[in-house]
Amino acid sequence: FNNMTGALFNSGEHVEFDGSGTLNNRGTISPHGSGVIGTTVIGGKFIQDRTGILALDIDPHSGASDAIVVRGTTALSGQVVPQLLNLKFASLEFAFKILTANSVANNGLSVSDTALIDYSLLYPNANDVVLSVSVNFDAPGLTPNQSSVLDYFGRGAASGVADLQSTLSAL
Repeated sequence: FNNMTGALFNSGEHVEFDGSGTLNNRGTISPHGSGVIGTTVIGGKFIQDRTGILALDIDPHSGASDAIVVRGTTALSGQVVPQLLNLKFASLEFAFKILTANSVANNGLSVSDTALIDYSLLYPNANDVVLSVSVNFDAPGLTPNQSSVLDYFGRGAASGVADLQSTLSAL
């Protein structure tokens, strides 16, 4: 199955092949579609090209995220694009297992940070890919007033003050 550049594949629970098939992603694959957390099982190989995007929903409050389980091998390049579904978080650092396969080859898979969130990809073993997320309330280049406001929200979020987290989510 070839998901071509510019195409969007909202996968469901299963993408089944006869065991020797391959899902080639050059476009965007989103397990269960945007805004819905789910796991997609791929019954074969998964190859993501340098133009491919793995669009993942993550919920730091519940600890849930989209994930892909590959019954075969996988080779990954391109990008991971996380979408936060909830900014109410229990801590400022969390991690999600986003992919499991018989073997994972990292051929340049990347993820980009935002102004407040640092993302990184971890490979704890030969079979898993983990998305590490760290909320950072120390953004460079701000005015003193902006830094003060950001620091206020950071301290409130770190202490678990629900009202501040709701306000931060609205912002």
